[in-house]
Amino acid sequence: MKINMKIKTTLYIIEKAPDYFGITLLLVMLALVAIGVFYRIVLERPILWVNEAARYLMIWLVFIGASIGVKLGDHIAIDLLIERVPARLSQFVDCLIRGSMLLFSIIVLYWSVIYVSGIYAESTVLRISLKWVYASLPVSMILISIYLIRQIMDNVNALIRK
Repeated sequence: MKINMKIKTTLYIIEKAPDYFGITLLLVMLALVAIGVFYRIVLERPILWVNEAARYLMIWLVFIGASIGVKLGDHIAIDLLIERVPARLSQFVDCLIRGSMLLFSIIVLYWSVIYVSGIYAESTVLRISLKWVYASLPVSMILISIYLIRQIMDNVNALIRK
C-alpha cells in the first residue's frame, strides 16, 4: 500500500512539476526583460547579463512547454483520418502515432545526452557551463517519453476493455 502511494506521489510530481517550473521560468524571464528594458531605456545603463539570462530561460521554457504540450495533447496534428474511422481503429492508430513519437523522442534523448556530455564551453557573460542550457533538450525528451508511455498505456487499456 505504501509503495502504491509513493508511485502515485511520484507520478503527481512528474505531472505537475513541469507546469510550475514553466510558470516560474516565464515569470523570471518577464521580470528580467522588464528590468533590462528599464535599465537600458530609462537609466541608460544596460545590464549585460540580462539578455543572456533571458535567452537561456526562453530555451528552457520552449522545451518544457513542448513536454507540457505533449502531456495535454495540444500539438498540431492532422486528425482527419482518425476522425473518420471507427473508435477502436482510431485508438489503435493513435497508439501507433504515439509509439512513433515515443521512438523519436527516445532517439533524440539518446543523441542529446551524447551531445550535452561533450559540451565544455561557457556562456559569454554569465560564465555558466552551456551544459545547463543544452540540458533542456534531454530533460524535455524524458518528460515527453513519460507522457507518451502513459498515453499509450491508457489507449491500450481502453482497447482491452472494449
